[in-house]
Parts: sequence; structure tokens; C-alpha cells
Amino acid sequence: MPDPRLIELTPRDNFRAKVAAVIADLEGLGFSPVIQLARLTTQQQRERWREGLTHRIRSGHEPGRDGFARAAWIKDSRWTYSTTPRIFWLRLGQATIARRLYWGGLYMLPFTVKRRLIRAINEQDWNLHIPLGWEEGLIEFER
Repeated sequence: MPDPRLIELTPRDNFRAKVAAVIADLEGLGFSPVIQLARLTTQQQRERWREGLTHRIRSGHEPGRDGFARAAWIKDSRWTYSTTPRIFWLRLGQATIARRLYWGGLYMLPFTVKRRLIRAINEQDWNLHIPLGWEEGLIEFER
């Protein structure tokens, strides 16, 4: 059954379909991905920023001109954010990058660290000891 929050995502540039494909990839690996967050009002986004849940006061979660979100926060339904195994975030990054979408696991990392992380993901080096960016569960349009 498709995630009910997919409808909150823009169909522009196949974004909604690409997010659905990322979810299907993760399900195929035995994970239980769900969209935890998609469309937010500007006020909700600002509240998240004030609470320190994001570093950005504006985001792709806010509706674009078409009224849909351009970002989704994905998590595994079996775990809390803090108990999610690192491999889930890495596999989410792999599926996201493969579809030429932006993965929040790269957010706020220095360029050289981003490059090493992407290389490790592409080589499926799941034992890498590289930090992940601030928003590991974020998928949005490529920046």
C-alpha cells in the first residue's frame, strides 16, 4: 500500500514517483520506510526551526507554487530517530542519490567529507567511519 503522505509531494519532475521508488528500494532491503514528514505550513517550519529540529527557517516542506512539498522526511517505522541503525540512513542515501535527488545526510558536511561519503555509498562500503550530515532522513529536489 503506498504511503499516504506521497500525495503531499509535488508530481513535478517525477519527484513523487522518485520518492515512492526510494521507499520501494528500502522495502526490498527489508526495511519499513514511511514518510514521517512531507508538507508543512510556513508556521510549522518556523516552529521546527525555533525548536532546533532543523537549521533552515525555510524548506522544501513548505508548499511550492503548485501547493505541494518538494521534500520528504523518511524513517523506518520500527525505530525512533535515535535508535535507527546507521545502515538505514546509508541505504536511504544510496537510493536517493541514485535518483538524482538531494539527500540530507550530506547537509552541512565539508565538501571533502561529502565526496568521501558519496564514494563509499557508491562502492557499498557500509563500514565507513564518516559522519553523516544533519538531516539523514531528508529527501528533496537536487540542489
